Amino acid sequence: MEIAPRRGYGRGMAEITNLTRFRKARARAAKRRQGDENAALFGRTKAQKTAEDADRTRAARTLDQHRREDAAGDDAGDDAGDGGEDGADG
Repeated sequence: MEIAPRRGYGRGMAEITNLTRFRKARARAAKRRQGDENAALFGRTKAQKTAEDADRTRAARTLDQHRREDAAGDDAGDDAGDGGEDGADG
Protein backbone atom coordinates (compact mmCIF):
# COMPACT_ATOMS: atom_id res chain seq x y z
CA MET A 1 0.00 0.00 0.00
CA GLU A 2 1.39 3.38 -1.06
CA ILE A 3 0.96 6.48 1.10
CA ALA A 4 -0.30 9.55 -0.68
CA PRO A 5 1.77 12.67 -0.10
CA ARG A 6 0.21 15.31 2.09
CA ARG A 7 -1.30 18.30 0.42
CA GLY A 8 1.28 21.08 -0.26
CA TYR A 9 4.37 19.20 0.91
CA GLY A 10 5.52 17.44 -2.22
CA ARG A 11 6.55 20.61 -4.06
CA GLY A 12 9.64 21.62 -2.16
CA MET A 13 10.27 24.84 -0.30
CA ALA A 14 8.99 28.19 -1.45
CA GLU A 15 11.52 30.67 -2.75
CA ILE A 16 12.16 33.60 -0.45
CA THR A 17 11.52 36.93 -2.17
CA ASN A 18 13.31 40.15 -1.42
CA LEU A 19 10.76 42.96 -1.73
CA THR A 20 13.46 45.64 -1.96
CA ARG A 21 14.84 43.97 -5.07
CA PHE A 22 11.41 43.99 -6.70
CA ARG A 23 10.81 47.62 -5.74
CA LYS A 24 14.14 48.66 -7.22
CA ALA A 25 13.47 46.67 -10.39
CA ARG A 26 10.08 48.34 -10.75
CA ALA A 27 11.67 51.80 -10.22
CA ARG A 28 14.35 51.02 -12.84
CA ALA A 29 11.69 49.93 -15.31
CA ALA A 30 9.72 53.14 -14.69
CA LYS A 31 12.83 55.29 -15.23
CA ARG A 32 13.67 53.39 -18.40
CA ARG A 33 10.12 53.89 -19.68
CA GLN A 34 10.25 57.64 -18.87
CA GLY A 35 13.63 57.93 -20.61
CA ASP A 36 12.30 56.20 -23.70
CA GLU A 37 9.33 58.59 -23.79
CA ASN A 38 11.66 61.60 -23.45
CA ALA A 39 13.91 60.26 -26.20
CA ALA A 40 10.92 59.89 -28.49
CA LEU A 41 9.73 63.43 -27.74
CA PHE A 42 12.99 65.38 -27.55
CA GLY A 43 15.77 63.16 -28.81
CA ARG A 44 17.47 63.87 -32.10
CA THR A 45 20.27 62.03 -33.78
CA LYS A 46 23.59 63.70 -34.51
CA ALA A 47 22.74 63.75 -38.22
CA GLN A 48 19.48 65.57 -37.49
CA LYS A 49 21.26 68.14 -35.32
CA THR A 50 23.88 68.71 -38.03
CA ALA A 51 21.22 69.09 -40.72
CA GLU A 52 19.28 71.59 -38.59
CA ASP A 53 22.45 73.61 -37.94
CA ALA A 54 23.18 73.65 -41.68
CA ASP A 55 19.62 74.81 -42.42
CA ARG A 56 19.89 77.55 -39.80
CA THR A 57 23.23 78.73 -41.21
CA ARG A 58 21.86 78.66 -44.77
CA ALA A 59 18.80 80.69 -43.72
CA ALA A 60 20.96 83.28 -41.95
CA ARG A 61 23.23 83.57 -44.99
CA THR A 62 20.24 84.02 -47.31
CA LEU A 63 18.80 86.69 -45.03
CA ASP A 64 22.12 88.54 -44.91
CA GLN A 65 22.37 88.41 -48.72
CA HIS A 66 18.99 90.08 -49.05
CA ARG A 67 19.73 92.78 -46.50
CA ARG A 68 19.82 96.31 -47.84
CA GLU A 69 22.89 98.37 -47.04
CA ASP A 70 21.89 102.01 -47.32
CA ALA A 71 24.31 103.90 -45.13
CA ALA A 72 22.63 107.26 -45.73
CA GLY A 73 19.09 105.91 -45.45
CA ASP A 74 19.64 104.13 -42.10
CA ASP A 75 21.11 107.07 -40.21
CA ALA A 76 19.05 109.87 -41.78
CA GLY A 77 15.94 109.18 -39.69
CA ASP A 78 17.83 108.87 -36.39
CA ASP A 79 19.60 112.25 -36.49
CA ALA A 80 16.66 114.32 -37.66
CA GLY A 81 16.79 116.59 -34.62
CA ASP A 82 13.13 116.21 -33.73
CA GLY A 83 13.75 115.85 -30.00
CA GLY A 84 13.59 112.09 -29.91
CA GLU A 85 12.39 110.04 -26.99
CA ASP A 86 15.19 110.89 -24.57
CA GLY A 87 13.99 114.50 -24.11
CA ALA A 88 17.51 115.95 -24.26
CA ASP A 89 16.47 118.86 -26.50
CA GLY A 90 14.39 120.66 -24.04
